[in-house]
Amino acid sequence: MSQESVRNKGKKKMKWNDNDFDKPKVFDSKDLSQDTQEIKLDKLRESMEDEEYTDEFKAYEKYVKREKKKRKKIFIILSIVMAILIAGVSFVAVKYLSRISNLESDAQEYLEQGQYEQAADIYKMLYDETGEAEYMQNYKYISKNVENRELLKEADNSIKLQDYEGAIEVLLTISTNEDKIVDQVNEKQDLAAKKWLEEIEACYNSGKSSHCSSEINKFVNLLPDNIKGINLREKIMKRESEEESDSRNMDSNKEQADLDKLNSRLNKKMYEKSKAIVGTKQFVTVENANVRENPSRDSKVSGTIHKGESVYIEDTKVESSNSIWCKITYYSSDRLYTSGWISYNIINGSEGQSSVINQ
Repeated sequence: MSQESVRNKGKKKMKWNDNDFDKPKVFDSKDLSQDTQEIKLDKLRESMEDEEYTDEFKAYEKYVKREKKKRKKIFIILSIVMAILIAGVSFVAVKYLSRISNLESDAQEYLEQGQYEQAADIYKMLYDETGEAEYMQNYKYISKNVENRELLKEADNSIKLQDYEGAIEVLLTISTNEDKIVDQVNEKQDLAAKKWLEEIEACYNSGKSSHCSSEINKFVNLLPDNIKGINLREKIMKRESEEESDSRNMDSNKEQADLDKLNSRLNKKMYEKSKAIVGTKQFVTVENANVRENPSRDSKVSGTIHKGESVYIEDTKVESSNSIWCKITYYSSDRLYTSGWISYNIINGSEGQSSVINQ
């Protein structure tokens, strides 16, 4: 409460003994004492209020200081935690990068030592850990080289076993950009091709044309640009053609010789008759007649035909000036259409009648 309000309050409580203003104003001591006490009470209240305010202010200041200290402690703790986390992450990152670097070094050392499988395994491990495409490319490249080296070993083994065709087939499957492996492939392919051609040429010189022709065709199919192989194939084909021509000439000469021999034993009319009945249908004129497996009286009997049955003449063979064998096809009740040989003399009845003709 302000002093002015106190004064106003005091004024209201003061009493005048006389209403005449012209008279000197005289204060009642009782009233003054009462007003003084009230003023003192007001001052006391104000003093207490000031003390309460001061205590509250001091308490507030203490609270603010405590909060500041608390925040400072929290900040310090958080700073320490962050520092530890950063240090931990940095340690893990450094350790991780160090491990990756060590693995790369190990892979490089394995490559330099020619241990490609171990190097490929490390690059696969690096890819699994990092997911970087570069490591996968290295893994595939080295794995392909490992596979190619295994194929080279397989080709070597085939060459040792003299399987030159198999060796070349394996070598043709190798695909690489590595100069060292390309040189090895070419070297082994040339060796296998040379050995194979030597075998084929030896076969050619021994006169086994059919086998040579089969082998040289395989060779040229695998290596179509090999000049030596192409030349040898032409050489073999030329001889094969000459041999076929000679064979045809021999067959023709043999046929002519047989004809000459036949003409010397038979008259021309008999020969023409045998050819004339080929492809005709004839009817058996004897009661029963044996059909044989071959055009000979000593050949085994394969069946029997009866009078009136029809036969078809497929071919003939002149045996003598009065005997022609006919290769026939006839219908048998148990064997359906059957073929065999029978004398033409039996078919037309010139052999005479009998229960069973043995011709």
